Amino acid sequence: MRVAPNDVLGIAFNIPHPEGRLVPYDAPAGAYVPEVRCGLLDLLRLRACRPLPNTMEGGRLTLSWYRSAELHQRQRGLRTLRGGDARTFYIHPPNSWKADPHALAQIRDLVGQGTVPTCQLGAWDLAGDIQKWSYPQRREAIVFLLKGRNTPASRVIRCLASLRAQDDQDFGIILIDDASDQVDPTPLPSLLGALRPRTTLIRRNEHVGRMPNFRDAISQICANPETLVVVLDLDDALMAPSVVSRLRQAHGEGHDVILGACFRPDKPLKLYEPNFDTPRETWGGEVWPHLRSFRKRLFDAVPESYFQIDGTWIEECTDYATMVPIVELAARPLYIREYLYFHERSTPRTPESLPVHLTADDFLSGNPGLQGSNTFVALSALERAGDFTDGLPSLNDRDLAVRLLSLPDLQIAYTGEWTANWHHGDDPVSLSAPRSVAKIAGLQAFWRMHGPKMSQDAAAAYFDRAWRFFSVSREEIMGRSTG
Repeated sequence: MRVAPNDVLGIAFNIPHPEGRLVPYDAPAGAYVPEVRCGLLDLLRLRACRPLPNTMEGGRLTLSWYRSAELHQRQRGLRTLRGGDARTFYIHPPNSWKADPHALAQIRDLVGQGTVPTCQLGAWDLAGDIQKWSYPQRREAIVFLLKGRNTPASRVIRCLASLRAQDDQDFGIILIDDASDQVDPTPLPSLLGALRPRTTLIRRNEHVGRMPNFRDAISQICANPETLVVVLDLDDALMAPSVVSRLRQAHGEGHDVILGACFRPDKPLKLYEPNFDTPRETWGGEVWPHLRSFRKRLFDAVPESYFQIDGTWIEECTDYATMVPIVELAARPLYIREYLYFHERSTPRTPESLPVHLTADDFLSGNPGLQGSNTFVALSALERAGDFTDGLPSLNDRDLAVRLLSLPDLQIAYTGEWTANWHHGDDPVSLSAPRSVAKIAGLQAFWRMHGPKMSQDAAAAYFDRAWRFFSVSREEIMGRSTG
């Protein structure tokens, strides 16, 4: 351990200076002011200087302790050193900044990354305004939006490795860690490695959610309205080194929405078939899976209210919420039928995300999450409920649920695991396709059996759901059932 010369009382830590500046720690005799914001004091030497010079006025000391120590330094030729390497520094935020904790958190993140505006160079106190302390904008033609929370380091490394493996490296990155509290986001700059210079890194200190992060990244950080924003979750990865090349080719051909096939280990046989024409009328039209990309201007054109429910940001199914209106605005959407994206689900399946307190009334007007293919019922309960209804062409799961949940002692539990894959198709013979023969007949039969049990609100919800999902009207259901 190196000991400072005997005439040194303390060392002031460095303040921001231009990169590469290196000044040896030094001070002339009698200088500098002892640093009270960020520095080191030799308390043994400082105490040995007592009593420090000072005067009284009106019963109070005229000098603060450090100004008194500065006077003592000048009188005795003692020193407080300054200097250091420009890579290490401190900034002192005045109290006026502390009234805006969100701005201060953003500045702390930027300072922690070594990103400092020129107005701060040579200044002790925090300088400029929040506009000066903005995250770096991205102007590349292709920008990957990486986001995650509590993503294991192994998956982050896999994700970034898939980007480094691209044969076309002319792209930018926006990486957002949404206030991870189970993993440390501090190593992200080092994990980025060679990708760091073209990455805008945002490390939240408070969890804000998917939609606010989307809006900040796309509307604020992306500066070019024609930029192709490519969504890549931190726990996923690109599957081929040619992904960027394929996207750039399609982007150059004028496509404004570009989707690519994804491989899901939990559903290895699942094939998505996007419906760009009428996604809202076909359960989202499978325009939301990974890989998904779109031009910034399309996202900016969607009204903010589309991403909210009763003024609150949508927290789940944000892929649906963003992609359906974006596709509706697109002029030249494209689906690349090749595996470009590895999607390994890591969403925790907790009781909070499952339906609770189910009642028979829940299934009269809708389906809160039960499918016949993933429902397991004890034979004794099935017999007491009256078994399946013979001849019912559709809505069998809801009909059975109504009767099962009417049993007084039914107990419900969840497996917490995937137990079935449910494939929805648009072919006219598909049971859940809009206006399929079986669905129309099932809606009519269900109304005949359970319509008398429905309240006025439940009946209205039943008819509304039938129209929105299957294009079957109230008059058609009631007319045929009574005629």
